[in-house]
Amino acid sequence: MGVGHILFERHAGTLNLPKAHYLNQRSMEIFRQHRMEGPITKIAGNMRFISRVQWANSLGDRVRLIGDTLQALRLLAEKKIQTKHSSTDLNLKYQTKYLVGADGGKTVGPSGIVDVVSVHFKADLSEYWDDRNSIAHFINPGGGTLLGSGSLVPMSPTWGRFSEERTLRFGFGIYDETRWDEGRLVPRLRELLKLPELELEVLHINHWVLERVLASKYQEGRTLLTGDGAHRHPPTTGLGLNTAIGDAHNLAWKIALVIHGKADASLLDTYESERRPIGKRNCNWGLMTFLNTSVLGTSLGAHDLEIGYSYSTGALVPNGTPRPPPDPLGQVYHVTTRPGHRLSHAWLRVKDDMGRSLKSTHDLVGAKGDFLLITDSMGRDWVGAAANANELGGGIRLKVATVDTQPVHGKDIGYIDHNDRCQALSQIRAGGAVLVRPDNMVAWHTVSKSKNRGAELLEALKEVTENGTKATKATQNGVSHISAAASTKLEFVKGKINF
Repeated sequence: MGVGHILFERHAGTLNLPKAHYLNQRSMEIFRQHRMEGPITKIAGNMRFISRVQWANSLGDRVRLIGDTLQALRLLAEKKIQTKHSSTDLNLKYQTKYLVGADGGKTVGPSGIVDVVSVHFKADLSEYWDDRNSIAHFINPGGGTLLGSGSLVPMSPTWGRFSEERTLRFGFGIYDETRWDEGRLVPRLRELLKLPELELEVLHINHWVLERVLASKYQEGRTLLTGDGAHRHPPTTGLGLNTAIGDAHNLAWKIALVIHGKADASLLDTYESERRPIGKRNCNWGLMTFLNTSVLGTSLGAHDLEIGYSYSTGALVPNGTPRPPPDPLGQVYHVTTRPGHRLSHAWLRVKDDMGRSLKSTHDLVGAKGDFLLITDSMGRDWVGAAANANELGGGIRLKVATVDTQPVHGKDIGYIDHNDRCQALSQIRAGGAVLVRPDNMVAWHTVSKSKNRGAELLEALKEVTENGTKATKATQNGVSHISAAASTKLEFVKGKINF
């Protein structure tokens, strides 16, 4: 999206220990939009068995951004940070309009449900592993609780039965001092697996505190929190990494428009009003499923939980229609193009190619920060208004996709609805239109033709990009906006971190 940026990372490279290992369907839609889906699926595990989990008594015996986030918020006012540059002894100065804190949640909020120890190791477990399973949970008296008995996950480079590397995770009480005794971890691992003679090589040991924490606000002036810096969840239902990906997807296009002068800086205020409610919902859901293991089945087929979330206020134009009823179990997803919801997927084909090159509606927006208008051959006023918007300038790029159920003689049709589903899923009549944001979320929706030569579209586009002030008023935090014209100075000098 053309935004100049620099990443400050406390580690020299990627972590040795594999952590989150589940990318849900919404995250894969985001990666598809940015052409990352192919490389990810190429190295992923077998999708055939991704939803199968084994429960057994054992395996062998089967009957940071720099510093911390709160300090970073203070530094915004002080306008300087001092630290050592990792690869040079030079004194460097950086100046930035915005600071995004994604420090892994080391500093925001309370903690302390349980300490989970992850032991990443090499061992040959092919004799014991059922290749149909993606994960094995153990329950036995020796381990005590479910979390104390542990769970085993295959790791790369080979997946499944012949995986060379695996991770066993098991919990300790937060006040149990024996959790720090690494000499006891390997014997405990063998005990939990009921494999006392197992030969293994420990690659890495990591402690992480299981908790449910949500930042009281996602934005303080020109500093924004994202990912684990804003919310931390128990791992049940795999919402931590996936929620973080959604945060970044929501924030990236807004920062791009503001930095390039295509939208008012108040657009960034919609980031908190849209994403914090999702963070809160997912934090609560993760904790609920962790504390109620009898409902762990809700993590399977959780379509509504993963793709059914919506924004009630923010960079969108509400149309007054009620939100589809949420499923208490997070499974049943109701397709809708109501503003604030995800654009529905449907297969399209370029006219006259007989379906040789199918394209998803999700592929139409692209990864360059464009808005998208979806209509049909009867929506000529919308197409004309979109062309005028692009000609008038202002920096907002508006792509147009006309979709019809079949070729229409004399009409310029962009796509054919391959399975006759697009119009029904879009919930519009002939001549209606859907305005889609750069993150494939619906910004505006009209069921029928324009009554004013497409002027409604231009008004909607303006309202979406200037909706930050309304979003701020809709939150309870009352975060005031600081102009993007000002800059935050970050100064890096040789020596220790000095705040």
